[in-house]
Amino acid sequence: MGIEPPIVEREQGLRYGITRALCVIASLSWFALIAAVSVLLYAVFIRSNGDIADQVNRLFTPIVWFGAVMWGSQGLLWLWRRCDRCRRRLFEEGRPNWARWAPGLSAFDRNWLKRNASWMNGAPERDHRAKTLLGSHRMRAIADMAFGGRLRCQWCGHEDGATPDYVVTGSE
Repeated sequence: MGIEPPIVEREQGLRYGITRALCVIASLSWFALIAAVSVLLYAVFIRSNGDIADQVNRLFTPIVWFGAVMWGSQGLLWLWRRCDRCRRRLFEEGRPNWARWAPGLSAFDRNWLKRNASWMNGAPERDHRAKTLLGSHRMRAIADMAFGGRLRCQWCGHEDGATPDYVVTGSE
C-alpha cells in the first residue's frame, strides 16, 4: 500500500485524461467527416452510374453520425472545461470584436455605431499567444490538446493544469 495522491491531483489527472480523450474523439470524427464527404462527392460527381440517390443515401448516414459525434464532443468540452484563472470557457469560439453587439443597444437605433464606436476599438479580447486553425480558436485548442497534450487558455494565456497566480472572481 503506497501513498495515494491527494484527491485534487487525482481529479486533475482524470479531468486532463477525459479532456484529451474528448479532443481526440473530436479530431478523429472531424477527419472521418472530411473523408466521408470526400467519398460522397467522388461518388456523385466522378463515379456516378445513374443511381445517385442510392449512393447519397448510403453515404449520408455516416456523415450525420460523424458530425453528431464531433459536435457532441465539442459541446461537452465547451460546457465542461473552464480556465482555472479567468473562469472563461477553454473551448469557446467567441465572436471577433467587430461582430459584437454593443451593450444596451437596440436593433432600431440608427446611430449606434457613431455613438458607441469606442467598444469596437478596445484592446483585443484574446491573449496574444492564442492561435487559430482554419480560422477557429476552438479547433486550434482541440488540436493542441489532442496531438500535443497541452492546452492554454485563449483568453488569459494560463496553461491548463498549472497553479494560477491569481483568480478572477465574479466573471461569467
